[in-house]
Amino acid sequence: MAVTDFGPDGRLLPGFIDAHVHLCRDASKDAVAHVTSYDRETVLRSARTATETALHAGVTTVRDLRV
Repeated sequence: MAVTDFGPDGRLLPGFIDAHVHLCRDASKDAVAHVTSYDRETVLRSARTATETALHAGVTTVRDLRV
């Protein structure tokens, strides 16, 4: 088995990285107005669902771009 040394400053991240996601928004025409009309629990449930979907697709790191 081959071993790769990335050095003392090297980092290795498993999975895929998605650097542009909106965990709380949907794909509606006016997504900002739509999400701002939700109560806190609905927004959290939407974010959980989006996070689980990303994880099942192999994404382990996201950068959420807020409203």
